[in-house]
Amino acid sequence: MTGKNNILILLLIVILIPICYSVEVTADTTSVNRNSRLSEIIVNLATNEKYDRALSLIDSITYMQPKNPYCRLLKATVLSARAMDFEDEIDFPDILQACQKTEQLVRSNSDNFDLSSDLLFYLGMTELYRSIIRQRLGSWFKALKHILRGGEYLEEAIKLDSTNWDIHYGIGMYKYYRSQRAGLLRSIGIIADRRDEGINHIQIAAERGSLTRISARNSLAWIAYEKGNYNEAIRRSRELLKEYPGIRAFNWCRIKALMKSEKWEESMPVLRSLLKSVRNEKRNNHYNEIDCLHKLAEASYALEKWDDVVEMVDIATKIQLSEIVAKRKRSDIKHMKEFRKLAGEKIGSLDKNK
Repeated sequence: MTGKNNILILLLIVILIPICYSVEVTADTTSVNRNSRLSEIIVNLATNEKYDRALSLIDSITYMQPKNPYCRLLKATVLSARAMDFEDEIDFPDILQACQKTEQLVRSNSDNFDLSSDLLFYLGMTELYRSIIRQRLGSWFKALKHILRGGEYLEEAIKLDSTNWDIHYGIGMYKYYRSQRAGLLRSIGIIADRRDEGINHIQIAAERGSLTRISARNSLAWIAYEKGNYNEAIRRSRELLKEYPGIRAFNWCRIKALMKSEKWEESMPVLRSLLKSVRNEKRNNHYNEIDCLHKLAEASYALEKWDDVVEMVDIATKIQLSEIVAKRKRSDIKHMKEFRKLAGEKIGSLDKNK
């Protein structure tokens, strides 16, 4: 999955990867909130890529608790995780609808809009979910408005309750990436550099968070990657994968850091595993498949496995892509064709020397 460096995508991905528990879905569906065991079960299912089961459970709870805003927030969370995992837009309308319903229920649950820390947290999360959709649809101004509003809600929430460790994660990501993306504006002092402050918040969540502890650990791996600390990014990703093997969200950071470190041999089995996982999904628009094939071609070229380069590129170029995916992966396809041309020249040279 490419584009993980983008602030909005990163905010979504890492906020949505919650703590994993090996539990069966046998909990009582009469009560759910941010700290309930039932919410842990739901996010465990989503983290383990069992989205349909998670959504089915949420629907059952929502039927019994129609006025509980957290039910709708959970639905937006799981749908957003699925949309980002599969790199498609199928769930976007339902995500926006769940966000709107969450906000409506939050307002109806408040006393003259005197919102609690939890309710402000819910509003902050819905704004972040909306921002990623607006960004993906090309509405950058609307995306910016949503993400800034989300940051305001989270700032208010943490003022009310600084012991709500999960809020530390959201506000930490907001502070870090807002400063990180400011670039020149940060350098000349127009926007304050709050990256270290953001990392400190994320570290608190990594150590003490409930639903965001794993999220925070994963985001620290991505931050290490962005800072060029590839070995640290690999180490943090490996630690997560030891606890939760095979989870794609943790492998994407690992593979990007391995490729940047030119650890080609180590990259190959990771890429093959990711490719197999992506292909096993019925919902596959081929975006992630092209991403894996592109990286496999690059690694094979670096290892001088010319025939493998040709094979990977030929497989990729025969895949029928939608117009949207073809546009998004145009650069990768172009790069792969360049690899194939060079690999073909190498193969021809070797044949002549035989």
